[in-house]
Amino acid sequence: MMKRNIVISVVALFVILVIGGGWILLNSNKTNMSTINNGRVRFKYGDKDILTDLSEKDLNTVKEIFDNKRLYKDNPSCGFSENIAVLLNDDSQVFCIACDTCPIIYSKNEGLYFKISDKENTLLRNLLKKYGFRFPCL
Repeated sequence: MMKRNIVISVVALFVILVIGGGWILLNSNKTNMSTINNGRVRFKYGDKDILTDLSEKDLNTVKEIFDNKRLYKDNPSCGFSENIAVLLNDDSQVFCIACDTCPIIYSKNEGLYFKISDKENTLLRNLLKKYGFRFPCL
């Protein structure tokens, strides 16, 4: 009877550790915008050379769009450039916007990508157009 209780305890502990470890792994590879305090946008393409601060409202919109997205490795065919980007926290975090209309963002600091929904993509691109961006910019 004692051995049975020990086996059940060990199995239960193992299951808890596996579930907890899986949860940590799934949530550790996501974007986190909670520490973002400021942002700018950069659009250097053709005859345009724009580097300007985001308004507080637009920064909050970008944070909402970018927050809690799953990061992954990929090699998408959409073009990315640091010259077409959102720069956060005094330019310490660089998020490159796909130069076509692809709903993928490249997190330069992480070297990883994340997807946004079609609705978020439209919202983001309309927001960036207010600052002089134009798409496609291939």
